Amino acid sequence: GQVDALLGLAVLAQSRGEDEAARRGFRRVLESVPEHPQAWAGLAELAGEGDAGTLESRLRQLLAERPSAPLHFALGNLLARQQRWADAQAEYFAAATLAPQAADYVFNVAVALERLGKSGAALPW
Repeated sequence: GQVDALLGLAVLAQSRGEDEAARRGFRRVLESVPEHPQAWAGLAELAGEGDAGTLESRLRQLLAERPSAPLHFALGNLLARQQRWADAQAEYFAAATLAPQAADYVFNVAVALERLGKSGAALPW
């Protein structure tokens, strides 16, 4: 029942492609800590097309209450999967600003800028 252990198991399941087990794990984390940013980020990665709108609204609500790099990154990924690159770039930038040491956040700023045709702006990232 420890949140960190449950989160770790969910991430492991996700990395193995066991999506349903990962969803269950992330939801168990959220039962204990409803605003847990990594659990929401994990669910966002597993969201299907039909869940995207609801999940986007929930992530935006959570971010309004408490900004978090993992939540910005998760929202950026959700938006990128919808080819909404300008919105995704803004979320990746927010994540990278909050956690500049996180290589994925910084890299995805560059990817989004490149997708927007701004290769010169992407280069420093």
